Amino acid sequence: MKKLILFLSVCCTSFVATAQLKDAYIGDLMTKRILSCDDIGYNAALLIPRMYKESKTDTLDAIITYWERNCGMTEPATSFSILYAIEHNTFEKQTTNATQYNNFTDPALADTAYFNKNIMATLYAYRTAYDARPESDSNLDDPGIAYRLYYDLIREMAASLLHKTSLSPLEKFIVNYYSNPRTTSLSELAEAPHDNTPISHAYLKQKKNQNSFNGIDYALTAGEVIPQGNLATLGPSTYLGCLLGGKRNKWTFDFDFYVNFPLQNTKTYMVSNNDSLTPSNTFLGFYTGLDAAYELFQVKKSELDILGCIGLQGLYVLNGNNGTANLTLVSANPNFGLGYKLYLSHKIKNATDSRDAYIVRHSYIGIQAKYNMLFFNNYPGTSLSGNAFTVSIIYGGTTKRRNYNE
Repeated sequence: MKKLILFLSVCCTSFVATAQLKDAYIGDLMTKRILSCDDIGYNAALLIPRMYKESKTDTLDAIITYWERNCGMTEPATSFSILYAIEHNTFEKQTTNATQYNNFTDPALADTAYFNKNIMATLYAYRTAYDARPESDSNLDDPGIAYRLYYDLIREMAASLLHKTSLSPLEKFIVNYYSNPRTTSLSELAEAPHDNTPISHAYLKQKKNQNSFNGIDYALTAGEVIPQGNLATLGPSTYLGCLLGGKRNKWTFDFDFYVNFPLQNTKTYMVSNNDSLTPSNTFLGFYTGLDAAYELFQVKKSELDILGCIGLQGLYVLNGNNGTANLTLVSANPNFGLGYKLYLSHKIKNATDSRDAYIVRHSYIGIQAKYNMLFFNNYPGTSLSGNAFTVSIIYGGTTKRRNYNE
């Protein structure tokens, strides 16, 4: 028996040792891998500031070319290329080059049509990155910190170029914008001396797209109705609903619908039914209306709205005992309040574009608090006069797509 146990122990030890040797051998063989764009961008964000400060021009060009060839015209790479071209007095020459854009490995600035089409997306994306930069640089292993240092370089380059006397009006605008996008308004592109220039046309086209209803906004809602006054007899109720509409400029218009219901029986109240009063302790409510929201201000991805709505509120009153008595009460429901939205972005590869292009879809989560004025008439039954507060959480999105070549 002891010999058998010893034999099995030796066999198991040999098997484990052989497996470990094979694993190590296979691990040594697997040295090839494909760098993702996240890997390339992270390394480029670390290398470019160092190469720039060491004035290694050839290495900088090679890094930017490698980045663009493998990942497309990303905002960080394009932003550096723009400022680097201004610094070396080649920006105006490159952006007026009429050469057709045939090879994706060419610099972003080498094709006028491509530059004019995508410059606004680059400027908007830079402001988003500027606002989202981390505050601390204690951990360089964090890609977010690496990009913070990279954007520090972008701002330093722009700040140093502010003192350059030979800047064209467009170069001066770009340098001011990159030094601090929060103090330089893109609306300046629609004014002299930029009006009637390609970048002015690109800006106005972007604004037109933003201001048009070329997409449908939609959302799911869930919340609580908290009645006041005599209406409190019904008690609080939960509601589920949906929104469907669109946004133009700072205005959002939605068709709103929800159904509300109590999670437990209400207090007993009397309703008129065929010239008699019937007791009930439950109900089913509904709301339909047109909601309007005006954007008070937006900071980074957060938005605060003031709400004003007009709708109809209904109560389908049921007999809690046998379900035979029913009555629908309807009231106008003007309501107003405040809403908060936090916007989210989802980058999706555009399979229909031969270049490394992405579609950015936007969704949001939000909360709304509103005061509802109601005018229910249940005479001669129990008075249901009173108003109500509603508090809701929202998750929504839009069919409108913004295309970026990143």
